[in-house]
Amino acid sequence: MHPRRYETLILVSPNLTSEEYSSFKKKVEQILSDGRAQILRSEDQGRKTLAYPVKKELHGNYYLFDYQSTPEVSAELKRNLKIDEVVYKHLTVVLDYAFTDERFAAEKARIAAKTLKKESPEPSEDSDERPARTTEAQAAPPKERPAPPAKSAAPPADEGPDAPSAAPEEASPTPAEDPPAPDAASPTTEETPPTPDDDLPPLGDSPAEGQ
Repeated sequence: MHPRRYETLILVSPNLTSEEYSSFKKKVEQILSDGRAQILRSEDQGRKTLAYPVKKELHGNYYLFDYQSTPEVSAELKRNLKIDEVVYKHLTVVLDYAFTDERFAAEKARIAAKTLKKESPEPSEDSDERPARTTEAQAAPPKERPAPPAKSAAPPADEGPDAPSAAPEEASPTPAEDPPAPDAASPTTEETPPTPDDDLPPLGDSPAEGQ
């Protein structure tokens, strides 16, 4: 009969000290070792909240054992877990009914490689160790801009008769002078308009002289 691969999950009391947890783990490993079982992996999954109270407790510590053994060794482990007071619950399932030594070695190597990869930190995208990416625009030197031509104050030289003449400068407008005020000392003479004929006395007999 080929050995089988078993996985046993154990829920233990959350009120144990670290020494008691360590002692319980060694006890399980000793039972498996006495039955010539080979432990593939063992995990302390820590304290977890339960979905419902178990022995009036809402928390518990989980242990997982993955091992190769015969059905007799697995039955012996179940018997010991049933009578242990610190064990609240336990569950054992068969993962492989023909778990040979070759499969055991291959699976152990795969788990070791996976654990090593998980423990080694992967470089993040923002890590300073990665070389900075430079674009073509960043790599090319900046182009120098040509200096603007200097403006000359001198007038351009005569290029010939067809050259356009410079526009004459506009004279600034001078303010208009006020007309001189009339002199108050010199009286102004106004011309008397001629009297029309209607204003003359009517013609008639001239008065007699001596009257």
